[in-house]
Amino acid sequence: MSEKQIIVLDDLQALYVRAAEEITHFAGEAICTHGEFTLCLSGGSTPAATYELMATRLKLSVDWKEVQFFWGDERCVPPTDPASNYEMANRTMLSKLALNPSQIHRIRGEDTPADAARNYEMEIFRGSTSCSSVSAITPTRSRSSPATPRFTSVNGLRLR
Repeated sequence: MSEKQIIVLDDLQALYVRAAEEITHFAGEAICTHGEFTLCLSGGSTPAATYELMATRLKLSVDWKEVQFFWGDERCVPPTDPASNYEMANRTMLSKLALNPSQIHRIRGEDTPADAARNYEMEIFRGSTSCSSVSAITPTRSRSSPATPRFTSVNGLRLR
């Protein structure tokens, strides 16, 4: 595994572009090596611009039919609610890609929290049975510096 790097970019737009480029690079590498890529999506406003770039400018960089989409978290709202992490990802990226519904593993925010958590745990195991490894990058905000977006990369975790 390579050493951690801290990369400082000029502005948020440069960060979004770099993140989209890194994600698509990891996706291509994982698909070539493992035949698949698993991406754990985040919600909120931080990753929206990155997802938009992946679905437009970098759309041809990835064989999207080989990508499985999961979520790290969701709000307890229906999937069409503007506060839904799924809604944001669908609006900015998923709806713009030629995906099979079986590739999208969303958390059912419209269910009770206990039911949604229990069902999603089962969905993760069902969805991961075809995936031998996980390669994901998740855009988040740092707890120590909430105004600073941070992108955490996890590459090559073995599930079996």
